Amino acid sequence: MSTLDTLHTVAEVGITVTGFSGVVLALRPSIPIDARPFDRRRIILLLAQSLGTVCLAFLPALLSAARFGDPAVWRASNGVFAVVEAFLIVWIWQGRRESLRDHNPLNSVLYLLLTTGVVLAAACGANALGAWTTFGPALYLAGVLFMLAMSMLNFVMLALPAVMEGRNAADGGERPSADGGA
Repeated sequence: MSTLDTLHTVAEVGITVTGFSGVVLALRPSIPIDARPFDRRRIILLLAQSLGTVCLAFLPALLSAARFGDPAVWRASNGVFAVVEAFLIVWIWQGRRESLRDHNPLNSVLYLLLTTGVVLAAACGANALGAWTTFGPALYLAGVLFMLAMSMLNFVMLALPAVMEGRNAADGGERPSADGGA
């Protein structure tokens, strides 16, 4: 399977994640988004990452169809990925700045994921500038797969509370109040 075929499959999965995200948001219990401070940001991030994955997955094919040479296709694609990923990392970091001050054990996972994103963006940026030209397709594929994995993680983080709240309601349990109280 060629890299372009793999990217086409990644795009299909990205479209699926975007579609399921819409279903989860439509079927979510009627808790105001403002009741959870990170929900709105997470929804925007989920859509940006899943749709970004789709766009980035098709970028090399579009550049190839425009008759760019193979090295130019991967250098340009890696450059675009580096810029998009850097923007998303800065946006995630700014949104999570307040919660990172807490001593939450999940913060170490966030640091690991952000570090991975920074390393991938830097490697793809270096490839765009001419380094590691033989690894261009592999770096790009790793970056797009990372973005897809991040969008799937955001999907799970949005869907899991909705499923648990629905299960509590079905079991006769009380739904949490909109103000976050007990």
